[in-house]
Amino acid sequence: MRASKVSARQWPGGAALAAIHGNTSTDTPRTALGSVDANQYFALLRNGVDLPVGKFGVLAPFVELEMQHAESPGFTETGTDSVNLAVSGNTANSMRSLLGAQWRKEFDWLGHAWNLDGGAEF
Repeated sequence: MRASKVSARQWPGGAALAAIHGNTSTDTPRTALGSVDANQYFALLRNGVDLPVGKFGVLAPFVELEMQHAESPGFTETGTDSVNLAVSGNTANSMRSLLGAQWRKEFDWLGHAWNLDGGAEF
């Protein structure tokens, strides 16, 4: 900070009052650079069965298991000296299960084959 005006006054007995008025300017035209390669793996297991429901189409209940693994190694930025960030590596795993059903109906209309699909997952 560069002070542009300083005012001070002192009284007997040790009392004092001071005021400083100034301005601060910071110019840091630096750019931090960092690079990291991360990996993500995904696997899905799903099993179901088609159950015909007459003129209403086909109902297909299913069970599903999804697994994910993500990993990102640590890295350190460069280019900004003392303010470079050092980022630690991270690994995460996720597993979820789904229970659901799908419905589909095929039909002919106006000389064309049509499909209607719907589903729900929990």
